[in-house]
Amino acid sequence: MGSPAPAPAPAPVSIDDDLADLKWAAFWEKHHKTIIVAAIAVVVLLVGTGTFFAMSAARDQAAADAFAVARDAAAWQKVIAEYPDTVPAGNALLLLAGSQRATGTLAESNATYEQLLSRQPRHPLAGSALLGIATNELAAGKPAEAVAAYEKAESQFAKQYAAPVALYLEAQVFLAEGKQNEALPLLERFASSYAESIAASAASAQATQLRGALGM
Repeated sequence: MGSPAPAPAPAPVSIDDDLADLKWAAFWEKHHKTIIVAAIAVVVLLVGTGTFFAMSAARDQAAADAFAVARDAAAWQKVIAEYPDTVPAGNALLLLAGSQRATGTLAESNATYEQLLSRQPRHPLAGSALLGIATNELAAGKPAEAVAAYEKAESQFAKQYAAPVALYLEAQVFLAEGKQNEALPLLERFASSYAESIAASAASAQATQLRGALGM
């Protein structure tokens, strides 16, 4: 038998490697407490974030369930109180305001609408609050205030359903007051900007009639 193969020579130790190890050891010795605290903070943040979203989802579901069975002012107020700033609470505010209008308490209705606008300006139906305020002002015999609410709805919710509704209804207020010159540009803007709306043909017909009446 031949002699055994010689063992491989150990890899040469790099001075650079030793220096890097020493630098890391020194860095760890100096900053290890900070590193550990930061790592714990990250873990806590991740766990806390997951818990927050889980709790939010559960809260939203509970709010939706409560709203689904609410049928009167007392039940809507309970949803609003127990689940503030949720979409169901915003829905409950709208229904509560509508019920207040139905009972003739227009000031309370307006306050409820304003509550939605201040608490949840990004609620999917927030524009309905301004439309509701305009309706209340008309019921109170205040067309100028109604027009102001419609204009606010057009500017604040320009990309939502409330804008075209407000524009069309604003024109109707002017027509009811006999202010044809004010109504005409609104009707023409509605017909051109919302040509696919089912009300576009009506607005266009009204605009044509007004032009004839005004001799244009």
